[in-house]
Amino acid sequence: MEKILIANRGEIALRIVKSCRLMELASVAVYSEIDRDSPHVQAADQGHCIGPAALEDSYLNIDNILAAAAATGADAVHPGYGLLSENPEFAERVLAAGLIWIGPPVAAMRAMSSKISARELALAHGVPVVPARALPQAPDAAALADIEELGLPLLLKAAAGGGGIGMREIHASADLSAQIGAAQEQAKRQFGSSELLVERLLTGARHVEVQVLGDQHGNLVHLYDRDCSLQRRRQKLIEEAPAPELSDDLRRRLQGAALALAAAVDYQGVGTVEFLVSGDDFYLLEMNTRLQVEHGVTEAVTGIDLVEQQLRVARGEPLALEQADIHCHGHAIEARVYAERPRQDFAPCTGTVLAFSSEQRAGLRVDSGVAAGVNVSHYYDGLLCKLIVHRPERTQATALLQRSLAGLWLPGVETNQAFLGALLASPTWGDPGRLQVAVVEEQMPELLAAAELDLASRQLLLAAATVWRFRRDPPAADRRPWPGGFQLQRQSHWRTDAGLEVVAWQWLEAGVYQFADAELLVTHAVEAAADGLLLEINGSRHRLQVVQAGESMWVFLPDVGALRLEAVFAVGSASAAAADGACVSHGPGQVLEVLVGAGQEVERGDALVVIESMKMESTLQAAVGGQVVAVAVSAGDIIASGQLLLNIAPQEIEQ
Repeated sequence: MEKILIANRGEIALRIVKSCRLMELASVAVYSEIDRDSPHVQAADQGHCIGPAALEDSYLNIDNILAAAAATGADAVHPGYGLLSENPEFAERVLAAGLIWIGPPVAAMRAMSSKISARELALAHGVPVVPARALPQAPDAAALADIEELGLPLLLKAAAGGGGIGMREIHASADLSAQIGAAQEQAKRQFGSSELLVERLLTGARHVEVQVLGDQHGNLVHLYDRDCSLQRRRQKLIEEAPAPELSDDLRRRLQGAALALAAAVDYQGVGTVEFLVSGDDFYLLEMNTRLQVEHGVTEAVTGIDLVEQQLRVARGEPLALEQADIHCHGHAIEARVYAERPRQDFAPCTGTVLAFSSEQRAGLRVDSGVAAGVNVSHYYDGLLCKLIVHRPERTQATALLQRSLAGLWLPGVETNQAFLGALLASPTWGDPGRLQVAVVEEQMPELLAAAELDLASRQLLLAAATVWRFRRDPPAADRRPWPGGFQLQRQSHWRTDAGLEVVAWQWLEAGVYQFADAELLVTHAVEAAADGLLLEINGSRHRLQVVQAGESMWVFLPDVGALRLEAVFAVGSASAAAADGACVSHGPGQVLEVLVGAGQEVERGDALVVIESMKMESTLQAAVGGQVVAVAVSAGDIIASGQLLLNIAPQEIEQ
């Protein structure tokens, strides 16, 4: 094995390149046409274009990937995670082409690729499972009645899927038929199979997983456990290793069950067995026959490079580790930073990353597939980067992750980093005994409120932006005071996410500004760089960073926050009432379904249009009640950010 083609993109492709380089193996990056200048392509030894932007034409196109392997002389394929990583057909075709497959045996993949067959195998080997039923393609009344015997609430899952995509909770029998149809359609679109599994929804359960590693010689070990309970819509947000507050007995039983299931399929390479833990009981969730997004926390606490282990196993080496040699040191936590708008129901966000910097700290690792200038497209997953911290204790690791999130500068796209910070500061995180899968959804209003900039931070950022603009317009204004100029009372107008904001201020002398409404006094302003200022505000020093793109300006003060704003030079009084009934897209994507037609009466909150973007489905709702007067899109249409989808004539309100 000398040259490895990485059949993936983004941060996992970069991660694999790193291990290849350490092992002196050549790497080949594949890329779609819009990924041509992406960091993973620049980092690899060689690159090859595999098609247009759409996943089915590039990263999911097996023919194109195998052609790239032949064209570049690669002798092995690493699938990363997601995309084709758990596709047995892809693995078979890689092997049939005479290439080395850096993953488990195809038989193991097939056994675990369906949640239904995985359940049967688990039961045969004494691994507990949640009560469930396989769902017929067209369930009749008898089948639906059989399903309801499981007891509400229920959970619909794509049998061939993973990553939480498309899971649907059923809390009322009347919703079952409609949700089954929608789930089947999404499962077919995302995973190529409409087969579903219905299981009883365990409430109050934790999500705990065990990392396993096997070789081609029958050796199999575990690399401890992780807690991944903090999720939104079944998508993991924060993971940690080891899982906190598990009894020694429960931890041993989980690890034993994971090894038993892996041994049952003669598992080779890196894999993860996931469980739901309720009290002192646990149940199999699924087995992922690939590297996990959260593998970094396991690497941190064990000191073992999991990608290196994958490569060594693939070329036939026996494990150099026995179970007694593997130890868990300290505590590691990972936070996933996504391009999304928490205030708008976490709608995916697209755009160009204008800058990317993170403060260098001992114990911090940043895995990312983006850099300044990279376009975040609706075609792919919105994961921007992962912050992984490792410290001796959980409280220390939490503090380091909070500081690292506060120091992360990613202008150009909106992110969930403030929401992640609020989650780490919540009482739930501080008390691991309260961790469970549904807790984020249950506490969403409080978490969203905590993620918002407080008044003092907002005023500080607006004041800093005002100083920045004044020092540049007119040029050098702050350095050459005009006669009497310092006496002027001024107002600056900014448009932010909160609407129009007015900043009242006074220039006292060179470098000195008074912001009366905010009770802020800037007594020192020094150029720190082309994109920054060193400000002394109320006796404290702050390093301001600024990036401009068109009319927008992004300002950032570490440990205070970031704000996107636009300078407003003429304040008008036009009313926006006419647009009250407009339904516009929050970002680019594809229309899956239009749920209303022209002339239809709707109420506030009614579902209007179903959109898919960055592999996530979202439903846009009516902001007002009234009559639909125009529908501008149809199912299948590709839409842009801010595009008008339909219009509602608001109903008149009786006086």
